[in-house]
Amino acid sequence: MVYQEQKFGGDMHEFKLNEAVEGVLEEVREDVGKNKSNVYKVGGKSFWGTTSIDQGMANIKVGEKVRITLVDENFKFPGSNRTGRLFKVEVDR
Repeated sequence: MVYQEQKFGGDMHEFKLNEAVEGVLEEVREDVGKNKSNVYKVGGKSFWGTTSIDQGMANIKVGEKVRITLVDENFKFPGSNRTGRLFKVEVDR
């Protein structure tokens, strides 16, 4: 039997503005790393969760087809002075 190491961090997908990652949600890992973040795997690409990705993915199950798009790199979150990246999460049902 040959084991394959599963790495997180170095091989993560980097989103580009208005370019979607689309495919079947293959895996969700919770509490990963020092920040206890979520890691998602969609269409063979792994990426870290963010506030907007985590909220959008909350009711999506492994096996469903999704599309995640970075729509704003400098989004001002309502009710705070914080800015960050805003993602659109869509599911094909």
